[in-house]
Amino acid sequence: MIDTAATVAAFEMMTRIADGTGTTHPSARLDDFEVVRTELGLDQFESARVGPGTAND
Repeated sequence: MIDTAATVAAFEMMTRIADGTGTTHPSARLDDFEVVRTELGLDQFESARVGPGTAND
């Protein structure tokens, strides 16, 4: 359980670092993200409202 919590925390930290530095992605990659998000149903999650390809990117 502790390992799982540490892994989740590390991923959250990396996302915050990338967001804070203004990391950008080429438009072709954003198109690929859209396909993956749709296939996996990721837009249903609250965190999907912020990120590449959203109004808040």
